[in-house]
Amino acid sequence: MNETTLYLIIFGLLAIPLAYLIGSFSNSIFISRLLYKKDIREYGSKNAGGTNAGRVFGRGFGITIIILDMLKAIFVYYALYLTMMWSGLSNEVAAHIISGVALLALSIGHCYPLFYGFRGGKGVAIFAGLIVASNWLLTLLGIIIFFLIVSQKKIVSIASMGSAAILALLSFLYFIPAMQSIVAGLYVVPNISVYTSLLTILTLFLIFQHRDNIKRLKTGTENVIGQKKQGGSN
Repeated sequence: MNETTLYLIIFGLLAIPLAYLIGSFSNSIFISRLLYKKDIREYGSKNAGGTNAGRVFGRGFGITIIILDMLKAIFVYYALYLTMMWSGLSNEVAAHIISGVALLALSIGHCYPLFYGFRGGKGVAIFAGLIVASNWLLTLLGIIIFFLIVSQKKIVSIASMGSAAILALLSFLYFIPAMQSIVAGLYVVPNISVYTSLLTILTLFLIFQHRDNIKRLKTGTENVIGQKKQGGSN
């Protein structure tokens, strides 16, 4: 076994479980218990995401939770990136695949937290945080797309799923060499195949997490902004 292979094994054994554990720390559950002596999962849509947190404890609280969850994703993103740089693994495709798996583990931990009975959020803030950390152009487009959908549909779950799906599709444009030069941001997964695969998988996972919202959309009972809450998203 050569030195590079050993480093890759160590990197994988540390990065993936640690990312899951970090994802398992739920800001909304921890802070709602600390400040309000209540578990956010017992109110509203009974979901630990930022949208439900905002509905139950106020818009300011919800925005704070979304930002903290995004920062959680940004922290893991750069921790992986810097670890690869410092260990000399940045040129190894296997290292970028491991980082991609670790980022997926982060989202799984956020949605199915080990510390809170495997009942967490829906992964929207994690997806958004990874986009913000990795790609300024997709970040800008994502903000525009999200608020355009919200302004038209008035439903957060549609905006969340729709903007994630559109961004995942747009990421495939980076297979065009000319597009790669437009974005000068850092990438944990500079291999375009890994990057697009990661965003696609995270989008599918995010949509799966919204399966109850999809059922409510079909029956016309999903929450509409400005109307009395019936269930919830995110």
